Amino acid sequence: MLQKYMLILTDFFAILGGTVLALRLNGLTIDHPTFDVAVGSIAVMWISSAYFGAYSNASLVSYSRSLGGFVQGVIAAISICLLFLFAVKATGEISRLSLSMGIVLAIALSIIVRTLLVARNRKTTGTFVDRVVVFNDDTDIPESRNYHCVFVGHIDVEKALDDPVQLQDISELAKGMDRVIVACSRKRRAAWTKVLRSIDVQGEIFDVKLNRIGIVGTADLEGRRSFIVTPHALSIRQRILKRVFDIAVAGSAILALSPVLLITAIAILLEDGRPILFRQPRIGQGNRPFDIFKFRSMSHAMSDHAAAKLTSRNDARVTRVGAFIRRTSIDELPQLFNVLLGNMSVVGPRPHAVMARVQDKLYWEIDPRYWERHKMKPGMTGLAQVRGFRGATDEDSQLTDRVQADLEYLAHWSIFRDLQILFATLKVVAHPNAY
Repeated sequence: MLQKYMLILTDFFAILGGTVLALRLNGLTIDHPTFDVAVGSIAVMWISSAYFGAYSNASLVSYSRSLGGFVQGVIAAISICLLFLFAVKATGEISRLSLSMGIVLAIALSIIVRTLLVARNRKTTGTFVDRVVVFNDDTDIPESRNYHCVFVGHIDVEKALDDPVQLQDISELAKGMDRVIVACSRKRRAAWTKVLRSIDVQGEIFDVKLNRIGIVGTADLEGRRSFIVTPHALSIRQRILKRVFDIAVAGSAILALSPVLLITAIAILLEDGRPILFRQPRIGQGNRPFDIFKFRSMSHAMSDHAAAKLTSRNDARVTRVGAFIRRTSIDELPQLFNVLLGNMSVVGPRPHAVMARVQDKLYWEIDPRYWERHKMKPGMTGLAQVRGFRGATDEDSQLTDRVQADLEYLAHWSIFRDLQILFATLKVVAHPNAY
């Protein structure tokens, strides 16, 4: 809670300090109406930033929630204030330059503080910030630094709703908590549910059997409850944002790299004739196959469309042009058209051929989590690639490392991470494992 107050004060002083500095740089004083506008926008900024999650628990450990929520809140606050000033015909009294500079300075200052705070929290506590208490009833959960355990087996929960003293005792144990989790047997679950509904807290029931299944929530089907065992990888808003990002990047890259695409096509044609492109079925989103586009790097007579044999170092099937474009990753550029078609993304888990193997074992025979990486569209690059997990898979660990990185990417997706991976890819375009 103290850190949230610190964020609120930081944003307050960032707005004031940024505006004062901007006014001074432009030869103005705090008597100028621009300063009044900045002060008047603070309350609106707090409300809008809170709406966008800038002061939530997640903002203490999430860069995207903390920074994104604050920036959205400031933009919304300034827009509302300017709309009000326009309505009362007072926009001519403010200094647009000072106001713009003040906004930029305020955002910069707050972003620095928020970034440092999130980095510190992630280092010390990871991503766990909720205040959690576990009521160990007749099912035991071990202690952890992330939550506090309390033994409540002595409480007669069946009669608690008829006993204000017991209810008060339970409420005191839950005071100040964000979540209360009861570990109990099935026969006491209904009674604990009724008690938790009387406390102003998020109440949860821990069930050993449901935990083994992997329940992540519940949903409604005409008044009947169902258990959610897997959610969408991305929300509708996130999917739209990622698709816009993909189209913008792929479209711009095709225009910028058109000379490279043309020269590569001519070089392949002159050395080994047609076809210029290599099309191969790959596993896509939802485990549905699609045809991936690549510049053909192998001799047409020895192409392996089924990927029965992975490419090895000094592979005799690879042409001279093919060797160069594979080393420099130019052979992957036609996948920009896969992105525009919608069956790939710029960033995501790399798509594999169905029959790809590690020695004599298929990928999914090595790691049972393999199919989970296909919840999102496959990407031209991904977290595994920038970590150096690319090239042939000769050992089991080379596959499990990639699967682990892909699942980590899915679990913590943000548009900022896509940008980080995209820029990091530029450093590993030419890689010793690319052959």
